[in-house]
Amino acid sequence: YGKDHAFEINNETVIPIKFKIYDDYGLDKSWIEYNIIKPTYMDIDSTIYTLPVNNYWNAVSYQETYNWELLKYNLFPGDQIQFRLAIKDNNPNNKGIRKTDYYHAIYPSFEDIFSAIQEQEQNIQETSYDIIDQINEVEDIVENMKLDLLKASKIDWEQQQQAEASIKK
Repeated sequence: YGKDHAFEINNETVIPIKFKIYDDYGLDKSWIEYNIIKPTYMDIDSTIYTLPVNNYWNAVSYQETYNWELLKYNLFPGDQIQFRLAIKDNNPNNKGIRKTDYYHAIYPSFEDIFSAIQEQEQNIQETSYDIIDQINEVEDIVENMKLDLLKASKIDWEQQQQAEASIKK
C-alpha cells in the first residue's frame, strides 16, 4: 500500500471519513469493508467484515461524513485495520458497486512506540546540553565583566553593552 493510503492511529478512538458521491441513476447505500491484521505472533483472521455507513434512498449526490468508532475492536500495538469504502447505485442493469482502494490504519507496535520515546529523549538531552552551554557562556561573560569592573573605576559604553546583553541571555 502506498504512503497516501496508510496512517497511524495512536490514541484515536475514531477514524473520521468524508467523501462525496454521485450517480445518475441514484444512490442506494454505502458501507465499509474491513479486516483487522494482527502481528504475526497472533492468530490471523482473514474475514472481511462490513459496516453499514448510510442508505441514500435514490439521492443522486451526497456528501458523507462518518465517524468510525474503534473502541469495540480492542486494538493493540501492531494491529492494522485494512479498509475501503463501497458504494452501490440503483442501476437495475448491473450490480452498480464501486469500491475505493484500500486504506491502512496502523496502530504503532511496541517497538515503534519505544523508538519514538527514545528519539524524544535524545532530543530533550540535546536541548539540555545546548541550554547548559548557553548558561556556561553567560557565566563566563559575567565573570569576565566582574574582573573588568574590579580593574576599572569607570564603566565605559562597551562594558555597559556587554552587561546588558548578558542579562538578556
